[in-house]
Amino acid sequence: MRIMHLLNSNSYSGAENVVIEIIACMKKRNVECIYVSPSGPIELVLKRRNIPYCLVDNLSIKEVVAVVEKYQPDIIHAHDFTASIILAMSRIKRPVISHLHNNPSWIKRINLKTIVYTCSSIKYKKILLVSEAIEKEFIFHGIMKMKGEVIGNPISLNKIIYKSNEVCNEKYDIVFLGRLTEQKDPIRFLELIQRISEKYTEISCVMIGDGELRQKCLDEISEKHLQNNVKVLGFQENPYSILKNSKILCMPSKWEGFGLAAVEALALGVPVLCTPVGGLVRIVDDACGKICKCNDEFLMEMNKIIDNENYRKLKSENALKKAKKLENIEEYISRLWKIYQEIKEC
Repeated sequence: MRIMHLLNSNSYSGAENVVIEIIACMKKRNVECIYVSPSGPIELVLKRRNIPYCLVDNLSIKEVVAVVEKYQPDIIHAHDFTASIILAMSRIKRPVISHLHNNPSWIKRINLKTIVYTCSSIKYKKILLVSEAIEKEFIFHGIMKMKGEVIGNPISLNKIIYKSNEVCNEKYDIVFLGRLTEQKDPIRFLELIQRISEKYTEISCVMIGDGELRQKCLDEISEKHLQNNVKVLGFQENPYSILKNSKILCMPSKWEGFGLAAVEALALGVPVLCTPVGGLVRIVDDACGKICKCNDEFLMEMNKIIDNENYRKLKSENALKKAKKLENIEEYISRLWKIYQEIKEC
């Protein structure tokens, strides 16, 4: 069986990590996969992970048709809205899976994007969703109920723990892990750090990730006089050793599809403070972290974890317990394999 994974992004983040994990696991089942996306920083990751790939100048209908003709896949697995719509518009006569990793705010309203995706869904054999939130929030949720299936994300605790053993001498109180984009709301993170630094003047924080708001974040750090409190590391292919040596993962996201970074933190015994969005409401609870509805709730919980060592240790122990309940790598790959088989045999 030959599967072509199609993505519109050229960098490395949550969805890209999931696709790479799928390809690596499917190889053990003798499924031939290829990663197709616009060229960019993702190429370095693909090379290091030994993932077969084909990078194009841009994800246009013409480019997609050419790649499909070259590789002749049995199934095209498109990731997120743009790649799915491009495939539908290309009129390629091959089975298509649309895999939605995110639930941006625009899916809640009637607009050109939601109308186009809904119309294009006639071309999809299956719509895979990383959380129930996408099904519930999509304005035309009928199509999600008809073709959608919540599959979650592949979670392998052993891989996370193994990667976290890389030597790291730096320790931080609070970590921001994610793309520096509107979705992840890094500016709100800096507002929180400014407020908590008024009490803990030597608090140590780190931002791991890159994106279009990087310069704005650097400007905010300067304006808020946080240069001694916040370090911006940029993209890190392996952030786990840094995360393991930290006390808190803070996720002030405006929206999330799944929230994989939260699971990664829990797997390393790091409590997670987050907003009540997307899949995070299923991952985080009061035992292993805190779902915070306002800045004051974030700050109150940060204070308790930093001030009280016993409280932090209890949260850490519960984080490990919660992570074990979320591990699903074998079940996930078996389920996806079954979906591929069913679609191919149709």
